[in-house]
Parts: sequence; structure tokens; C-alpha cells
Amino acid sequence: MPLTPAIRVLSVDLSIVHKAYLISRPQAAIVIMNCYDHRRDHLQCSLYTVSNDVITEILARVASSSLPDLCSLRCANKLLHGLADDIYVFKHVSMERIPPIPWWPFSVDALSFLQRCLQSHNPEALYRLGMIEFFNKVQFKAGVALLERATSFSHDGATYVLGMILLCGEDEESRLHGIDVLDELEEALHRRSRCGYKISDCRKKCQRILSSMWVKCSLRQQEHACENGCKRNSGRGWDADDCNGFNCKSCKWDYELKLFRSLFTNS
Repeated sequence: MPLTPAIRVLSVDLSIVHKAYLISRPQAAIVIMNCYDHRRDHLQCSLYTVSNDVITEILARVASSSLPDLCSLRCANKLLHGLADDIYVFKHVSMERIPPIPWWPFSVDALSFLQRCLQSHNPEALYRLGMIEFFNKVQFKAGVALLERATSFSHDGATYVLGMILLCGEDEESRLHGIDVLDELEEALHRRSRCGYKISDCRKKCQRILSSMWVKCSLRQQEHACENGCKRNSGRGWDADDCNGFNCKSCKWDYELKLFRSLFTNS
């Protein structure tokens, strides 16, 4: 099989690896694996001339896109096997293929993998465990702490749930903090609008997790009367599944909280 131009260049001079993280993540994995298929000996010698930090960055980007690709690279040689176990790689590894709530009995390898993700502060792993601690084990402080940790790494789902929890706080300070958290999340989603990810998507992801566990608690919505007599604007085609169309932030997020609380009746 003839080499593609990208593979030929990489086989001759691995300095291009320094630029690999600029291309799409799956392509980075394919380029490296194809080079092993075609020029194994030459690549193995040249790979050791590349900075470990650069290779680790590539592995982390591959991990965030495809766990199977990461496993393939991990098995390629001793160097990649060692670097693939780096904390930075586990922090970014995708958990898309991992069930939201693993069922027991769990294999030793799978359990070890999840523990490594948590120890590496993988945001998705922290988010999932936070959901379990709060809604299943009823360990509220532990659950909130995990969700706050995941939120500090800009995890959309954790930020959303944390905002919902804060909205249900008994004091006004907690409620206002929740509104700020959700406003910041919405702004961040707008900045990444090309991805098409919305607040309703955060809620739907929560629903998938809640539906896979035994929910032992729900959130109690505090009564809140809008001083402005705010009502949702009608006649603009607003979807009942989103929180748009309100004149004030407080009523907007109250409506979203209502949608979120409806998940517990279906979980």
C-alpha cells in the first residue's frame, strides 16, 4: 500500500509530530498508527527524538476523541505504553463508550480504569460520580464537591447540575449564585455555538444518567414570585423544551429548574 504524503513526511522527519495536535484528533491517531504499519523500524528510532511532552499532548488529544484509538497506540511500543498512562492523558480520556452507571460485577481492569480517571481529575468521571453521590447515595456534600471540581474544569453537565442545586438553596445568596453559574454556562455554550450544544442538551445528558440509577432524592423548588410580573413571551415559536422567551433571568432559570425536576418523575 503506498504511503500518503502525510505519512511519508512523518516517516522521514518526525518534527511534524510537533504540529500533529493542530490537526483533527482521530487523524493524529491514524497517522501515527499507519506509520507503525509501514515504517515500523524507522519510526521507532525516530520517535525517541520527539519530546515526551509533545507525544503526551498528542495522546491526550487522541484520548479525548477515541478510547479505542488510544488503546491501539498504547499497544504500539513501550514508549507509547508508558506515556499513555500519564495523568494528563487520563484526565482527557473520553468516557463516551463507558456506561453512565457501571453495573456490578465489574472487571478488575474496568474498575482500575475508572479509578485512574478519578485520580487524574477527569471531568466526566468526576461529574458521573458526583451525580451518584448526590442523587443515589444521598451524600450531598460529597456530591456537590465532586460537581464543583468538575465545574472547575469547565464540564458543561456538572456546571448545569450545580446551578440547579444552587437554585434550590434555602437562602437568596445561593439562588443568585446559581443564576450566575447558569448565566456563565449559557454564555460559554453560545461562544461554542458552532457545536450546536445547548442548555437542553445538558439536561438530556442528566436524564440519561438519572434513568440508569435508582434516584433516592430530588430537588425541592423554592417558591419565588417575580417582582416584575414576568411572563414568557408568546407567539415566537419557543420550544417548550427550552428556557428561552423570558424577560428576566430569574424566571428563565426557574422554568429550566422546573424542566430539570420533571426528570425525576421519569427516572
